Amino acid sequence: MDSAFSLKSRANYREIITAILAVLILGSAMLFGSWQYMLLGAACFLYLAVIVLRLDWAMLFIMLLIPVSRFPAKTEYVEPVKYAIFSSVALSWFIKKAVSAEKNKWQHLKDNPFNLFFILFILLMSINLLYSFDKKASLRGIFTHITGFVYLYIFLDMLRKKEFLKKTISVFFLAAVSVSLVAVLQYIIVQFKVFTGLGWFVLPTVHRQLLLSGKTELMKLGGYRSLGTFEHPNLLGIYLAMALSLSIGFLFYIKSNIKRIVLFFVSLILLAGIFCSGSRGAFVSLLFSGSFLFVLYRKRIPKNLILVFLIFSLLAIVVFSIQINTYFRLTSGISNRNLIWQNSLDIFKEHPFVGSGLGNFSELYLARFGLPSIYDLENALEEISLTGSAKLLTGFTAHNLFLNYASEMGILSLFLILFFYAVYFGKFIKFLKNGSKNYGLYYAVALGCTAIILGDFIHSLFEASIGFNHLATTIPLAFFLSMGIVSMDMNNEAV
Repeated sequence: MDSAFSLKSRANYREIITAILAVLILGSAMLFGSWQYMLLGAACFLYLAVIVLRLDWAMLFIMLLIPVSRFPAKTEYVEPVKYAIFSSVALSWFIKKAVSAEKNKWQHLKDNPFNLFFILFILLMSINLLYSFDKKASLRGIFTHITGFVYLYIFLDMLRKKEFLKKTISVFFLAAVSVSLVAVLQYIIVQFKVFTGLGWFVLPTVHRQLLLSGKTELMKLGGYRSLGTFEHPNLLGIYLAMALSLSIGFLFYIKSNIKRIVLFFVSLILLAGIFCSGSRGAFVSLLFSGSFLFVLYRKRIPKNLILVFLIFSLLAIVVFSIQINTYFRLTSGISNRNLIWQNSLDIFKEHPFVGSGLGNFSELYLARFGLPSIYDLENALEEISLTGSAKLLTGFTAHNLFLNYASEMGILSLFLILFFYAVYFGKFIKFLKNGSKNYGLYYAVALGCTAIILGDFIHSLFEASIGFNHLATTIPLAFFLSMGIVSMDMNNEAV
C-alpha cells in the first residue's frame, strides 16, 4: 500500500512540476508587461499549477475566461494573459493524454472531420508568412489560429463525458449571463445617466471619461452600445447571440417547468444584453439561428403560440417603427460596408494568390484608405486623446470574414473557409438522414450548435469577427463545433 501510494505521489509531483515549468516558460513574456499583467498572470499560473490534476476544472475556468477581453473598467486588454493560460492548459492536456494508458486514446481525434482542413490551412499560413509584409502580426495570427485548432481537439476529447458536457454548458451560460448583466448596467449608466458611481467599476476608461466630460454623443449613434467585457459591441453581440441560440434550443428539450422558466429568464437576460450591444449582425445571426430551430422543432411548438408571436411581432413593427429605424440605424444603410468591401477587393486584387499577410489587413487598409467615416475618426481621436491609442486603428476589418481572409491569405483561403463550413453542414445533413430523432440531450445540443454555426456563417457575411482570427471568438467557435460533432456521434450511439 505504501509503495503504491509513493509511486502515485511521485507521478503527481512530476505532473505538477511539469505544469509549473510549462506555465513559467509560456508566461515569461509577461515580464515585459505592466505589474498588473504580471500580478494577474502569476495568480492564474498558480491557479493552473494547483489544479493541473483536475484538468476539467481548468477547462471550466477557461469557459468563464472566454468573454473577458479587457478589464471591465480599464483600457488594458487581457489577451496576453489568456494566451498564456490557454497554452498552459493545452500543454497539460497533451501531457496527460500522452502518458495515459487509455486504449485508442487518439481515435476520436483521428476521426475529426476537420483534419484535412487544418492540415491545408496550416500549410497555407506557412506559405503566406513568407510573403507577409508584417511577419510579427502574421505570427500572432498563426498562433491564434493554431490555438483554436488545438482547442477543438481538446473539446472533442473531453466533451464525450456527459457530466463534463453538462457542466461546461452550465458554466458557459453563467459566463454569458454575467457579461450580459454587465452590458445592461453599462447601457443604463450611459443612456440614462443613473448609477454613475458604478461606472468606475463597469465602464471602460474611454466611455467613463466621455461620460464625465458630457461627450456621450460620440457613443450614441442610434443609442449607446455596450461592450460588456469585450473590446467591441459587435463581439459582445455575437457572443450573446450564440448563447441565446443554444438557450432557445434547450427550451424545446427541457421538460421540467421549473428549469424551463429559469431558462426563459436566462434567455431574456441574454436578449437584453444583445439589445444593449446594438449589434445588427447579432440580430441577423439570431434570426437565422432561430428560424433554423423553428423549422426543425415546428411540430413541437403549439400553433397558438406561433400565431401569438407573429401578431405581437407585427404590432411591434407597426407601433415602434420609428424607434426600430433609429435603433438599427437603417438610415445609414450598411454603415459604409459597400465602400469597405470595394476597397478590400482592391487590396485582394493586388495579391490574389498569396495575400498581404495574415493579420495585416487593418494596417494595410488604413494606410491606403483611412477610416470610412467621420464618426469613426472622431471616436478614434477621442480615444487617442484619453488613452494614447485607439483599438479601432489596430482591429479594423473588411466587415466580411471571407473577404478579410482573401485579402490577407489569397483566394485559396476563401475556398478553404467555405470547405470548412461545408464539412460541418455535410456531417449534420448525414446526421439528420441516418440518426434517429432521439429527443435527448445530445440531439438538442447537436441542433443548438448547428443553429449557432449557421448564424455565424450568415454573420460572417457582414462581419469578420467569427473565425479563428480573434481569441475572443476562436475558443467559442471551437467549443460549439466540437460540441456539435460530439453530440451527433453520441446521439447516434445512444439510439
